[in-house]
Amino acid sequence: MEEIKDFFSNLFETAYWPARWHCGYWSEFHGWIYILSDLSIWAAYFTIPIIIIKFVSQKSGIRFYGAYFWFAAFILTCGFTHLLDAIIFWYPIYRFSALLRFVTALISWFTIYYLIKMMPMALSLKTPKQLEHEVTLKEELLKEVGILNEQLNSQNIKLIKANSEMEHFNYILSHDLQEPLRKIQVFSNMIIEKNSESDSIKYLQKIDTSAKRMKNLIQDVLSYSKADSPNEAYRPVDLNQVLDEVKTDFELAIDQKKATIIASSLPEIEGIKYQINQIFYNLIGNSLKYSTIDPVIEITYKMFNKRENGTAKDYLELKFSDNGIGFDTQYSDIIFQPFKRLQNTAEYEGTGIGLALVKKIVESHNGTIKAESTIGQGSIFTIILPVKYA
Repeated sequence: MEEIKDFFSNLFETAYWPARWHCGYWSEFHGWIYILSDLSIWAAYFTIPIIIIKFVSQKSGIRFYGAYFWFAAFILTCGFTHLLDAIIFWYPIYRFSALLRFVTALISWFTIYYLIKMMPMALSLKTPKQLEHEVTLKEELLKEVGILNEQLNSQNIKLIKANSEMEHFNYILSHDLQEPLRKIQVFSNMIIEKNSESDSIKYLQKIDTSAKRMKNLIQDVLSYSKADSPNEAYRPVDLNQVLDEVKTDFELAIDQKKATIIASSLPEIEGIKYQINQIFYNLIGNSLKYSTIDPVIEITYKMFNKRENGTAKDYLELKFSDNGIGFDTQYSDIIFQPFKRLQNTAEYEGTGIGLALVKKIVESHNGTIKAESTIGQGSIFTIILPVKYA
């Protein structure tokens, strides 16, 4: 402790040592080349930190900001050791020189510590060549995106044209084609009424039946083409109300076939009401149509939750079960295709659009549908729909 006190109390004392000129043999040339070299090194070491600090102060957003200052401090203290080496030739302040070297050693190790700490981050930085390569790739991607945008715009123009043509086609279906059919039915009925005993009546009746079937087909095709129309707003739909309306539509058929429809209180979902109505209408209608004795139609549901893209979403699972004639399970996908019918058209009326329409509506509501059946034991149609459309 006494040595430390003595060291700092006599920090600039020069009486205990001779000046360096008097230590050993120094020629004039040898001494001055040593002094001038130390002074030149000190001048360079003093200038370099000034340049570094000026660079850092004028360069905004520079990375590894602290490293520049640690380097500047290290170089500056190194420079002062060389300055003292030159001064000691005349003033032997060896104590102060030792202290300065100790401070220089501390700063050098702090600089090393900072370099080691920042090394992983520095190594993760990309080289100018890598950055240039990325810029080139981005430019190429931008060119590709531009080409894709042009193609997309071209496809949009074609889509607009196709939609316009579809609207024109729908107009023809709903007006131009149905009007001649209406006249065929009217005139054939008039002939039938006036010539009820004529042999040609049976042919007129076939004409009338074919016209009715053609009219139903046109109406079904029109409904199918509008099933995924984006112009309709999705609003809350009470499925109990939908079921009541469909039961009213089939009231006569339910009485005639002595059918039973079993359903508990159903929930509310977001959708397009008349399209949801079409789902219930077609599935219940099929169960009534393809039934034998005392048909029983049961509608059950359950709610479940599923995470999608990190967000929980509520879903509704609806099951329509019946005890009808059923079908072979190998046709569970085919029945959803337009105009595909498994039963004899003479025995069962229909156009083959109903289930295709149901599938299209379900998918436009971001849902799924599947069918399970066994011949002679009935069918089960399972529909999964999001409770909220968005």
